[in-house]
Amino acid sequence: MDKPLRISTDEALDADYEGRSDLATDDNFKVVRLVIGNEVIEPEVMELPAGTYVFEVLNDDVEAFLEFAIATKTEGGGRGDVLKASLLRQPIYRKEKAKTGQVTLEPGEYVYYVVEDPYPLHTLTVYSRS
Repeated sequence: MDKPLRISTDEALDADYEGRSDLATDDNFKVVRLVIGNEVIEPEVMELPAGTYVFEVLNDDVEAFLEFAIATKTEGGGRGDVLKASLLRQPIYRKEKAKTGQVTLEPGEYVYYVVEDPYPLHTLTVYSRS
């Protein structure tokens, strides 16, 4: 498994949509960019400080309408309750991108995923700000 992408409020990564993710700041929330490829989401694992986020998701050449969601992670590692604000405003097709609403994440574990099969669940760990 790849090392989790750990994003802090003091750093920003490149926003080049080449399999990278980044954090941009706004007064009230941070923007995390994700890329959906064939059967994969980049980054595959994330760690974020607790806070409010908007997730901007790019469909990187998948010839299908895709939907994205974040849910609580169950004890068995599965999908729990979907965070309604995490749903994209519309499904995205090839080379399109869309944003979620503002998602407030408390410390704990979540999963993020593409609703359509065969995409696996990816782990999002939210930690307390120190």
